[in-house]
Amino acid sequence: MQFDGVQVRREDDSARWAVVDGKNIVCLTTNDYKVQLYV
Repeated sequence: MQFDGVQVRREDDSARWAVVDGKNIVCLTTNDYKVQLYV
């Protein structure tokens, strides 16, 4: 899965994180289908 051209890594908690420059900025929770932005 890719998010805006960024490789997404899947975590054990069923959450997907988009990592840019080694920093987690986006968390896609597959449970609630919500997008949380960490800027």
